Amino acid sequence: MSAGVNPRLLRRMIRCRVECRHCRGLIISEDVAVYGKDMPDVVYPNWFFTALATLDHLRDCESEDHSIILQSRYGPDFANHPNIGEWVMTQVTFDRTFLYEAPMGAKTRVDEE
Repeated sequence: MSAGVNPRLLRRMIRCRVECRHCRGLIISEDVAVYGKDMPDVVYPNWFFTALATLDHLRDCESEDHSIILQSRYGPDFANHPNIGEWVMTQVTFDRTFLYEAPMGAKTRVDEE
């Protein structure tokens, strides 16, 4: 084992695919790194980027701009609101795929690319 590798802490990579509930189209795909000893029950993508991508997608998919509703509910900086995920989850479905697990500090094939 190389220097700096902590076998008790793990880095897990999860691919989160976000798909539209209305048309089933792919909105965004993000690889999310989870660090720690235990795996959380659910892994979500970054809400800020997911909210903006969903908002943009729905403008095309439904020909409707949800930003007015979001501003009234969450304020002018709605994409940064801590509860923006609540709205996102009403518009999308998530598909999560476990990619790999490695001790903290260990090189992975992904790191070498």
